[in-house]
Amino acid sequence: MGMHPVGYYDLSTAGVPVHATAFRPITPSALAANPFRVFTSLLRPELIADEELRAEAVSILERREIFHPTARVLVAKAEQEGGLEEDDAAALVRSGLETFKWHETALVDEKTYLKLKAAHPLIADVTGFQGPHINHLTPRVLDIDAAQDGMLKRGYVVVVIKRDIG
Repeated sequence: MGMHPVGYYDLSTAGVPVHATAFRPITPSALAANPFRVFTSLLRPELIADEELRAEAVSILERREIFHPTARVLVAKAEQEGGLEEDDAAALVRSGLETFKWHETALVDEKTYLKLKAAHPLIADVTGFQGPHINHLTPRVLDIDAAQDGMLKRGYVVVVIKRDIG
């Protein structure tokens, strides 16, 4: 995809127990192939003051399997062989989509979720669910409204999700 980590954001200075980075294309050819950037964040368990809760959060995260097993195998194969044949590439996309789909069931019970949320809503959000925590995927543009209008005119579906985790 031609995306590389660019920038580092220590959100602990704002009271948020995470650090984050943006992944984006850094060459003109990569930008032409993929005009998006994705911001991702990682929980910083060391910033959870309650030692018992910190240990519980770490235990939950250690049991999580974010990537589909087929995706793991095919990524390793692609790295080893310098790419994939068409059938394997299609299987990688299918299994990759499993990684990023919404999971309707939390990994924790309500009591645990509420304990995590009391420490910080983002701790509960990152720890309580199966998938990776992706902050947002955006086109690399100065005027997002104009970009969304342009995508609509070209027939793309534009979905804006506002989610309250508080």
